[in-house]
Amino acid sequence: MRNGVCTLLSLTMLWALPAWGGVIIAPPGDPQVADLLPSEPGGGGPPASHIGGLTFSFTSATGTSPGLSPCVIAGISDSVCDFVNVSGQAWETLTITVTPGHSLTACAPISVFYSACVPTQQGDSSTPSILSFSGTPGIGDAEAFSLAVVGWDPGTRFAVSANGAPPPSEASPEPGTWLLLLGGLVGLGLAGGARWRHFSQASGLRGLSN
Repeated sequence: MRNGVCTLLSLTMLWALPAWGGVIIAPPGDPQVADLLPSEPGGGGPPASHIGGLTFSFTSATGTSPGLSPCVIAGISDSVCDFVNVSGQAWETLTITVTPGHSLTACAPISVFYSACVPTQQGDSSTPSILSFSGTPGIGDAEAFSLAVVGWDPGTRFAVSANGAPPPSEASPEPGTWLLLLGGLVGLGLAGGARWRHFSQASGLRGLSN
């Protein structure tokens, strides 16, 4: 079984990790990010948590998720902050850009998906913090995982990118969102086509009755 921790600012913390998922109890003023086993095998999040590309982002209304509030991805609440890599490729590296950021002095992995974790950019209220994960085993294709965040500012955004992809911008929909939008458009198109066929048949029948 694999679970992991990336500790920011301080190494003093308490972890309580059941078989699946985890609970983080962090000291005040010590924001942290952890990659954990999912809450259940295969992941327990909504369809929006199935990531079909190399980037995604989520926000935390309280800065502590899933402990105090759900992760929100593509406008949809993910109460357990579970995600599934369905991109078709393994994620050998992972970069997390945290906005707004904090000053980071340490990042120590313990039995993680990645064997190394480095804070590559210090952050503050106007500058994001950037954490880079690398090394084996990584997150495999079709593998579920959980991300837990603790002690960040309310409304913090976590932009996640794999394999060196640029982080997703706030302005453009991400791959998972595009899939949801495309599915909705296809559904609307099919419904519209069915209504048009019904209208055409009805019009034909009216023409015959005249």
